[in-house]
Amino acid sequence: MIIGKYASKALACVGGSISGVRFSSNLNSTSIGKALLSSSVSFPNTAYLPSNEPTRADLRGDYLSVSSMPIQKVNSLKKWVRTLLPLGLLPILVACGGESDSGNSSEIWPENQVDQYVSVHAEDFYSVVQSTDSEEVRVNVVDKVARSGGERISLAEVEVLSSDPSCQLVDSDNESFQIISDHAMVCDYQYTVGLDGYSSGYQMIGKRSGVSRVVVANNAQQAELVPFGVAGYQGETLEINIENELTKVGDNTSLSGFSLTDDVILMPTGSSSTVSLDKTNNKISYTPAATFKGNERILYTLENSSGNVLVGSAVVTVSERSSVGIDIPDKIEILDTVEVGKTAVIDISPYVIDKQDDNFQLIQVVAFDSAVALSDASDTTNKTFTFKVEHAGQYYVNAIVTDHRGGFDVALMKIVAINPNQTGLWGDYYYNNQIYSGPLTKSEADSGGIRNDGTYFDSAHSAKPAVAVFRQGNAAQYCGTFGRLPTKAELQAVWASDKGNSKNWPLSRGYITLDSSTYKVVSLSSGQELTDDGQGYYVTCVSNGALSIRAIDGTAVANGSDKAIVEATFLVNGKAASGITVDASVSGRANLVKDSQVTDNSGKVRFEVTSTKAESVSVSVDVGGTFSVSQTVTFIADVSTAVLRQISTSQNDALADGIDQNQITALVVDKYFNSVPGVTVNFAATNSSTAKLKNTTGVTNASGNAVVNFTNTVAESVGIKATYKTIGLTSYARFVNDYSYGALTIKTLTASAAANGSSKVSVEAEFKQHGSPAVGVDIKGVTTGSAKFVSSTVATGNDGKAKFELTNTKAESVNVTLSVGSFSRTVTLSFNADASSATITKIEIAKNNAVANNSATNQVNVVLADTNGNLVSNQTINFTVSNGSITSSTKTNASGVASVYVKNTTAGTTSVTAKYGTSTRSTNVSFIANVSTATVKSVSVLKNDAKANGTEANQVRALLTDANNNPVENQTIGFTVTGNAKVSQTTKTDSSGYADANITNSTAQTVTVTAKYGTSSKTASVTFKDSRVMGFANGTELNLFELIGNTTQSECSLRYRGTWIKTPLTGGPHTVTLASSYDVPDSQGSVPSLCRQSPKKHVIYVRGSNQGERYKFINVSGALMRGNNTYVGGNLTMDPDYTVQCSRAGTGSADIYDPYNGETVTMNINCE
Repeated sequence: MIIGKYASKALACVGGSISGVRFSSNLNSTSIGKALLSSSVSFPNTAYLPSNEPTRADLRGDYLSVSSMPIQKVNSLKKWVRTLLPLGLLPILVACGGESDSGNSSEIWPENQVDQYVSVHAEDFYSVVQSTDSEEVRVNVVDKVARSGGERISLAEVEVLSSDPSCQLVDSDNESFQIISDHAMVCDYQYTVGLDGYSSGYQMIGKRSGVSRVVVANNAQQAELVPFGVAGYQGETLEINIENELTKVGDNTSLSGFSLTDDVILMPTGSSSTVSLDKTNNKISYTPAATFKGNERILYTLENSSGNVLVGSAVVTVSERSSVGIDIPDKIEILDTVEVGKTAVIDISPYVIDKQDDNFQLIQVVAFDSAVALSDASDTTNKTFTFKVEHAGQYYVNAIVTDHRGGFDVALMKIVAINPNQTGLWGDYYYNNQIYSGPLTKSEADSGGIRNDGTYFDSAHSAKPAVAVFRQGNAAQYCGTFGRLPTKAELQAVWASDKGNSKNWPLSRGYITLDSSTYKVVSLSSGQELTDDGQGYYVTCVSNGALSIRAIDGTAVANGSDKAIVEATFLVNGKAASGITVDASVSGRANLVKDSQVTDNSGKVRFEVTSTKAESVSVSVDVGGTFSVSQTVTFIADVSTAVLRQISTSQNDALADGIDQNQITALVVDKYFNSVPGVTVNFAATNSSTAKLKNTTGVTNASGNAVVNFTNTVAESVGIKATYKTIGLTSYARFVNDYSYGALTIKTLTASAAANGSSKVSVEAEFKQHGSPAVGVDIKGVTTGSAKFVSSTVATGNDGKAKFELTNTKAESVNVTLSVGSFSRTVTLSFNADASSATITKIEIAKNNAVANNSATNQVNVVLADTNGNLVSNQTINFTVSNGSITSSTKTNASGVASVYVKNTTAGTTSVTAKYGTSTRSTNVSFIANVSTATVKSVSVLKNDAKANGTEANQVRALLTDANNNPVENQTIGFTVTGNAKVSQTTKTDSSGYADANITNSTAQTVTVTAKYGTSSKTASVTFKDSRVMGFANGTELNLFELIGNTTQSECSLRYRGTWIKTPLTGGPHTVTLASSYDVPDSQGSVPSLCRQSPKKHVIYVRGSNQGERYKFINVSGALMRGNNTYVGGNLTMDPDYTVQCSRAGTGSADIYDPYNGETVTMNINCE
């Protein structure tokens, strides 16, 4: 029994003890003495327990859920709170003054001082320590308490339920308590919470006490057993076989080597029921108190000699034997998963059988590590409870029900919680006919109840998953449930097959392998073996897969709705594999109803196939791209929609001999034009009394065709009608006479014709039987080549004859064969080119560039063809030429070609024109000079009288011609010259036969120039003149003036110092030979400044009295300088074109230039 602060204070006013619990009053603390199995501990005065201290019913679980008790005003809950107070404490509270105790009004809040309630739920939970070494263990309980608001709560009290002295507390604070473990052990505690000192004005309601089981062992992570429930009756001892009960709820943990310990705790504490132990057989005998009915909980522990422990709990319900009864299964598995962090409402109605009515009530839910609460504890018909957890895993809840007639029962409910964000992040990997399971996230491992050794947060993966890690033992145990651990070689092969990690598995930790009994670790990011650091690794398990397929319904009607069905089975290690995605595809024009499905619990999946085409198709199924099998199914035509589609003549033109047969074929198809086999079609002749059918019915074959054969003795066309259902169709076949005897002759009527597409050749066939003309017999004609029959089949007339006509557009001979029956005859006919439509289609030069010697010839060909391109022979082509001579006409040869030969004595171009009727074509041929007869015909002077200065040249031209005076080109002429002259030695003639030569000389003389070609030569004379000779116009003077200063005048005057050139004669130009040099004496004398700064004393002036200033000075150099435009008196201005002066002592030169004829002569001047 646990007594809170306010209850203890009430008892303290009278002192003493109740139920063996010693207590004392203290304003700062509450002390609870050890009583029965409980021990005491003191807490600081910071946790205030509200007055509604839990009753016995509270400790059994009769409490409101956290979610159903929000913070509320006190007035609305006043009545409810008072009903929770233990009735035995009320007189004590009254005796001490109760709510009127003004001395400590802060501890028992008056109604008007309590503003709000805080609803709490203290969770039952396990704390596991994976060790047996001596170490401190701190257990936080505040984190296990849910509350309706943000008010602060504190740990108020802890009761040690275990008898092991090592379970005693060594320390505690507002949130946790601490023990020291020194061996494998299990310690059970009941803790209670209250509001801390900062939450005055609030009052706590709800489940404030919970059970904490602390497990310290090497196997602590796997120590928790599945809780179970058992049912008994009042006054009767219930024997509980732990191993049997665990098996009933699906926990197959082996208890071999484990035995019950003495720490078997019956809750609530203070129960009058008893338990006894059979440690050898792990059995618990439970005897309820004499009048007790309801439910209690047993906490038990097993241990072995290796320091490993197993812990479990059982709920016992006790009913009246006389009760009609209520029944609930021992184990209930909730199929719908619950998401972590969300509150789920679970209804137990579907699982409870009330043998009298359905007026049962869910009265209690008990669980470890999860927040469970009745949806409405005050509702006597409540059948639901709430469930909430923060971590993924498998959770077990004991649910206790009553029928309100003294009957109770208990069931274990398995609930799986998942974290959807940590589920299905990757899939399995199929390789080499094996299946490698994807590594488990922590959520998947825990929700699947798979023992693992921790979590690795793989931050390198895009999903940042929390991945379950395993050590060797748990890895082998996990894989052993459905496969095995892969070998090192297998895992390295997996890495090599998917180096890019398309399977998206986490890679930050290695994967465990097992070869025989040797464990290793392989990296799936590098394929390398890693050193085991003992911290746990990822696990993939390998299984052998097998995929098979069979036809459930291998034949279906091709109507788009009837289905062929195949069943695929996928086995893993020989066992059915559920939840495996199987993909399907189909050949042909068939369609899958679904192309991907997931296997059921039998490892099977069925695919349905429809089609509108009758055919056999292959259905292929595939798993993971590694396993693939196929099954053939067949679609057949739909007889129900079959109709007669068409009728045709499949054999025709039988002999009317009663033996030879014609044949009619009828086709039956369904709605989708599939051929329908196996149906009967009726046949009948419609217009002949002599036709005989071999059968009047036919059964369609696989192609949907039914055929009928029939004979006749009369040459006629016979109609056969096919009927199927209500449709009838008719086709006709012809019977012909027997042409196996008789006489066939052939005669040519027109043997040849123009190949113009209209002119005809003709032949005539005559057919007789028994010496008489055979009338109405079809004669057939065939021909070779390109000829065309006007009609290739002609029936004989009354005279037994048939005429055949043929046309053609190609000039050729053809063989024409006429036949009837087994008789045939052949004749050869001709088609000729059509000269009437002929034109010259081409003119071309066959030979060109003949020598113009009136003997050699050029050749020109023309082609004559008709409008269809046939070459026309033996036709006259007329030719004309612009010069030269030819044969005026010639005839085309067999190839349609006419040739003409042209000769000439004149080199050059000759135009040749061909004419046929109005059609003409022209071309040009060339004749060339006869080099073999070439001679130098003449040498002419092109330029003469060049100055003998070694530069200026005289020019001559030689002409080379053949014997017919045709200029000869591209031939080399050799030139020679007499005297001191020089000439270019050789040059080639141009197209006009000319070759030019330039001659230079430094000596004034006349020389002879000779041009030579072969042995032929001609000469000419040219003259070179002295270079100082120049022709001057009449009256030209070259004067030397001297400047004379005159102080009395404002200008200088001039006087002659000499006239170097003067031609006073009248008339045309005069040839003057200049002196080698001229002297200017005293040219450097001074000149008065009066003479306008003229720098020099003498002026050389050239002028032509009758010609104006015709001659000019050019190329002034040396000691000479040009005039400077200074006016020096009279009519003389020192113009730079007509005057020069000495600039210094020395020699100089200047050229006298005649702009009319371009002549120049050089003067040399000596300036003294």
